[in-house]
Amino acid sequence: MTVATKIVKRDDEYRVRLFIDGEYQAGADYYTDDLDDARDTARLMEKGAVHSDKETEFAKDEQTEYDEEN
Repeated sequence: MTVATKIVKRDDEYRVRLFIDGEYQAGADYYTDDLDDARDTARLMEKGAVHSDKETEFAKDEQTEYDEEN
């Protein structure tokens, strides 16, 4: 299993995104206004990565945002 994170900044907020085997895990994003917190969280997400439940409305909204950005 290949795990990666990506930190994206939008306005005054950082979003940590999780990818497992190259697939975006919508619903697992973490939001913070602190870059150090984002970096620490990214490391923790990589160590304890699990597939997200992509069927929740929250996950569907995140997937839509991700698709629009990419």
